[in-house]
Amino acid sequence: MWRVSESFPGSLLACTLAFGLGAVTAACSSAVTGSATAVNQRSAAPATSSASTGNDSDLTTAQVASIQAQIDALKTALAGSAALPASGADLVTTIANLQAQITALIGNSAAKTDLATQVAALAALVTEANATKAITDARKYLRIIDTGDNNSVGAVSVQVANAVNLRAALFDANGIYLSDQAVVWSLTDVTFPKANLNPSTSAAATAVFTPTQLGTTFVRADYQATDASIVGRSALTGLVTVTSNQVATTFTVQDGNNQSGTAGQTLSQPLRIKVLGAFSEPVVGISVQFSVSAGGGSLTGNNPTLTDVNGVAAINLTTGTTVGANLVHAKLVSNNALSADFTATGTPGPPASIAFTTQPAGAYDSQSFLTQPIVTVKDQFGNTSPVSGTVTLTLQSGTGSLTGTLTANAIGGVATFANVGYSKAENGIVVHAAYPGSLTVNSGAFNVATVPGKCQTNDSAFTSLGGGCKDLTTNLVWSGLSSGNYTWYDAVWDSTFAGNAGTQDSGDYGRTNDYPVAATACGGNCDNSSVNYCHDLVQGGQSDWRLPSLADLQTMQADAVAGAGATAYLAGAGNFNVQASDTYTTTTSNYFYNISTNTTGNGAKSTQRAVYCVRGGRSAANLLIVTAGDASPLVNVAYMSVTLQVRDGLNNNVNAANLPITLSTNLGTIGGTTSGWVTDNTGQVVVNGFSLSTAGLATLTLASSGLTSANFAATVASSFPHECVTNDTSFATWDGGCKDLLTGKVWSLANFGGISWYDAVWGGLNSPSGNVGPKPSDIAAGRTNDYDPGTGSNGVGGYGSGTDVSTVNYCHDLSEGGHTDWRLPMEGELLAANGDGAGSHFNFNGDVPFWSSSSYSGTEAWAVYLSNPTIGHGVKAGANSVVCVRP
Repeated sequence: MWRVSESFPGSLLACTLAFGLGAVTAACSSAVTGSATAVNQRSAAPATSSASTGNDSDLTTAQVASIQAQIDALKTALAGSAALPASGADLVTTIANLQAQITALIGNSAAKTDLATQVAALAALVTEANATKAITDARKYLRIIDTGDNNSVGAVSVQVANAVNLRAALFDANGIYLSDQAVVWSLTDVTFPKANLNPSTSAAATAVFTPTQLGTTFVRADYQATDASIVGRSALTGLVTVTSNQVATTFTVQDGNNQSGTAGQTLSQPLRIKVLGAFSEPVVGISVQFSVSAGGGSLTGNNPTLTDVNGVAAINLTTGTTVGANLVHAKLVSNNALSADFTATGTPGPPASIAFTTQPAGAYDSQSFLTQPIVTVKDQFGNTSPVSGTVTLTLQSGTGSLTGTLTANAIGGVATFANVGYSKAENGIVVHAAYPGSLTVNSGAFNVATVPGKCQTNDSAFTSLGGGCKDLTTNLVWSGLSSGNYTWYDAVWDSTFAGNAGTQDSGDYGRTNDYPVAATACGGNCDNSSVNYCHDLVQGGQSDWRLPSLADLQTMQADAVAGAGATAYLAGAGNFNVQASDTYTTTTSNYFYNISTNTTGNGAKSTQRAVYCVRGGRSAANLLIVTAGDASPLVNVAYMSVTLQVRDGLNNNVNAANLPITLSTNLGTIGGTTSGWVTDNTGQVVVNGFSLSTAGLATLTLASSGLTSANFAATVASSFPHECVTNDTSFATWDGGCKDLLTGKVWSLANFGGISWYDAVWGGLNSPSGNVGPKPSDIAAGRTNDYDPGTGSNGVGGYGSGTDVSTVNYCHDLSEGGHTDWRLPMEGELLAANGDGAGSHFNFNGDVPFWSSSSYSGTEAWAVYLSNPTIGHGVKAGANSVVCVRP
């Protein structure tokens, strides 16, 4: 049996001929048919026509027909349509038999020649096939096979760090193994390290692929030497897929957390998760899923993604377009319980535009806008860009002119204007704003109205502002003259009058009536009318008018330019009496005032008189923090105290009683009390009894409706080095340490290392030579050293001034509990702490002597025990314990 595997179009050699039972394979039928056709084309003439030629009488018809039938049968068999003539006969033998039969024919006829020609053609094809078969049989093909058998390596799956053993071998054309062959090995996926394949450079018949990462690749073998018999010089394995079977137990942030970057931009560092196994080994090839949980950012990179050889999975975050926090949650796909979170902060980008974040509004001719424009510089996403620079306003549309200061410096990207106005009453005014870098914007169109109460004259004493005619000395703004006369009852407002339509509102700033601050009643004959002319007046865009007191009217006259008088300023002013809110000595009479003659009088409250209303001045306008407790409190400890005072627009105290105060914060929650505080008759209130829940920089906002709120910053600590053992009415963990609530002194953690008095005390600048100077806290307190300026328990006082001989200043240099204003305590302060119970409250042993800053002599200083009433003195160069105090 033999087979030919060779491409030879147009001949029998184009297919594989299998001779056994003599059948030609169906797959070869078309090629054999072509070969049979070629044999026919070599025949000089068909067998049926040769019988009539010369010497045909020597041949019998039966002999010619028999041989022709065998030839035709062989052709048919070669074409795949019939069996070969002799079962199991070799093709060469079959041809030889035919040639022998023809030779045996008697004579030399045309028929015999024709038969010989046909067989000769078939013989030529067989000879050609045999020669080609010899060439084909000599060809060799390279394959990658398994080391255990001769089977080719197909698609295979292998776990990371496991080995795939490979062998290169030569096979003949019939697929028969010949021998192993040295080749050069390589990987088609170059992301795998070369070291994963051994050998990776030198030629060898075997190789080992040990992957260290996940992925897919083919292993390739290349035959490098020259050997013409090897026609398949390269071979590939099937696809090798690398997987992992490790179990993750630890899932932590590797790096990339707490980054800051421009909003809408990709952070400079990727977010990386580290996955480890039970023995802290990197888990390779395990799937990690990232997701944006806040901030509106986006992720780039494969997601889920696989850990690398170091157990690290990474992804890139592009922050959201809004400034602020971006949160990314990472979890193990196979175990959601293993997760971690990243925080990133989107920061504003460079200026890209400007906008009127507050449009000019409440415009009256020759007065500042009631709502002043605010222009904000924004980045490409509309976030405020915290830049500086000057914003300039110009008139875009209108026939008048802008007044006031038309430039404002941007602070944190926000330019706030203070006194911009317009010169005349007109509609359709548009203001244009410009910022360096060709950034511009126009305001919306608005109208400017005429103010009935504007000044008749504007100068350094009075000017049209604030909805009327403003006294620039007192900041009181006066309305226009009432169109008619009113009784005192109809002009004044008292919210306690039953059925009064003029109830208290935000424009009253805590006032409950129009009476002067000095008087809380109306002399026994209170308001009996529900008409409240001034309280209900809306003029110049303002609604917080009140009936003026006699002092208001007299001050206004006094502030007028000499010789001009108030009549030169107030609209409609003349020689007539104007109602004042003050009650006269009798309950039914009140004061009045003549602006023209500058005279005061009194009369019945029921008498109708002219009315001017007033706003500003003594009206409550804002809250001011007078005193505040610790700026660095401890979480969940409610000892903070803030004292507020209500003030007017000139920062004068206002006696505004019963104003409710609320408290809020931007960080965490407030524990304890958050409301319920009200101002007393002096306009003050103590806000206390609250705590803060979250460590960090907190802003506390104290507010009351209609007033400008007050803010207080506090750095809330999660712990202090020195925390009281117990918190009660004597001591509490506060102000950076354990605070004596009876004296207000805060005590640090003790140092028991044995410090000399010289190293504990601060002697001041260059005392001794080269010593440090005062800190801002020293200057604020008026301290130039730590020495006790008073007298010691034995009458020794301030003795040690200038006696420090060391540049070491333990307490002065101490930074603890968020404070740096520590100092060495005086003898009396240590004794007071002892008496208040320091021994049972301090979180350290107080039954040892602690240095005081009080000198006993030039070479000795007083030392005090905190747990017992013992006091003594010792050599300053000796060693004692030290506790520091503030403020």
